[in-house]
Amino acid sequence: MAALVLLAAAVAVTDMKKITSLSLLAAAASMAVAEDKISLQNLQYEESDQRIKVDDWVLSAELNPDVDNQITVNAGLDTISGASPAWQPRVALERPDNLADVNAVAASPVYGYDPAGYDVVNVPVPDEHRRSFGLGWLTRDKQRNELFVGADYSSEPDYISRAVSASYLWFTDASKNTSLTIGSSLQSNRSLVFNEFFDTHWEDLTAFNLELGISQVVSPRSVLSANVFALRDSGYLTNHYQTILRLADINDDGVFETLLAAEHRPDLRRAAGTSLKWMMQWQSYYATHTGYRFYYDDWGIQSHTLDFKQYLTVMDELTLSLVWRYYDQTEADFYKDPDSQRPEFALGGFGSSDHRMGEFSAQTFELGAAYDVTQGITLNAQVGDYDHSTDFSASWVAVGITFKR
Repeated sequence: MAALVLLAAAVAVTDMKKITSLSLLAAAASMAVAEDKISLQNLQYEESDQRIKVDDWVLSAELNPDVDNQITVNAGLDTISGASPAWQPRVALERPDNLADVNAVAASPVYGYDPAGYDVVNVPVPDEHRRSFGLGWLTRDKQRNELFVGADYSSEPDYISRAVSASYLWFTDASKNTSLTIGSSLQSNRSLVFNEFFDTHWEDLTAFNLELGISQVVSPRSVLSANVFALRDSGYLTNHYQTILRLADINDDGVFETLLAAEHRPDLRRAAGTSLKWMMQWQSYYATHTGYRFYYDDWGIQSHTLDFKQYLTVMDELTLSLVWRYYDQTEADFYKDPDSQRPEFALGGFGSSDHRMGEFSAQTFELGAAYDVTQGITLNAQVGDYDHSTDFSASWVAVGITFKR
């Protein structure tokens, strides 16, 4: 949640500006006049095996009418194309006469039966265009405590998302070495899904997030921060593009047939976790961010995330960044590996064969650079690679330009 930035230092280093003392950066909000900015960014993302491709454009502006107020506006347009892996029939689906009776007792829509069997293949998805818009306002009081409120909206042919967020950061004393943060966000989303006859209808999803954080300047060059968070998602949490296999005796002959059905996830998920971050400026030109995040939910998933970021100012005009992230998670209680010997589910109950619900680990590497062409104009570029333990991978390239005054 962007509203939950604990330190002005995080923003300054993330933007890969010239590195200065962390203690000064922590108080920058109360001491400096911020710059107005306009930025245009483009991301080209591509998954392996000719899966999903994304072409994403974002135009953003940051306006500072005075030292106490900041307004942020962003608008985005992205195009998604490619394919997604899912169970599909080898030949063709048969729809038995009693399919309606089967669906009356099935936990998720059953599409039919293929006596030849099924394979996991890449299913083409239609090209989709997503439009997004966001607006935020940050204001500071006389003690430089910060209140932020924001709203976001995005839409695509089969998904609509609306979100509001708010956070409050206050310093515990005049030195501003310790700050506390509380923030929350609420999303109201709608997803266009289809039933066993591929008739479409809209389903609702609500997501709530609450975070509490503390940040401490421990030395002129070091900052520690920690937070705890809780999440609650309710409504339609299933990915209706994903399919599973279910077993049922559709002929009442004592032999169970394997049916193709939609995946089915619980309609409630509660989660919680904590994160820690240590920011250290080793030299005037070199800084690191080290972080850890723990997450668990009542679907049975636990995850651990480690990340290490380095920022190196090569010259006054050029800053480089290097990011490494490691992620590991356990599988959901209702997940079955499609490559296992028995990937089928019973006719009732939850079920998913989506590898994102399974046990896996992944590593991310990203190299970035920011170059000040002239005073007030900065070019940036990043290249990244994501490797998944299931032999899935993805890569991306991002470029952008920022104008400041």
